[in-house]
Amino acid sequence: MDRPAVCGASPHQAIPLPSQGLISLIMRTDPGLVPACVRAIIDGVVEAVRTEDAPRVRALLDDLAQVADPAALLLLRSRLDDDLSSHGVPVGLSR
Repeated sequence: MDRPAVCGASPHQAIPLPSQGLISLIMRTDPGLVPACVRAIIDGVVEAVRTEDAPRVRALLDDLAQVADPAALLLLRSRLDDDLSSHGVPVGLSR
């Protein structure tokens, strides 16, 4: 069953990525790399994880899956890692 595209983006629309060593810096300084509507979903996921709202996390991840590309997934990973680390939660994401 096809669902309408979230944020008007295609899940197959690739965004070119820089080398792995620059990903984190570029994610934070280049807002064009990940569209604003996708960043809003990522913000929601981070907040829902922080508040342990599992149903909201699932719903937002479902929305993100429709528009996610490698840049969006790397940003989500970085944001979750930073947020959980800043709240004293041990994280298992290796760099």
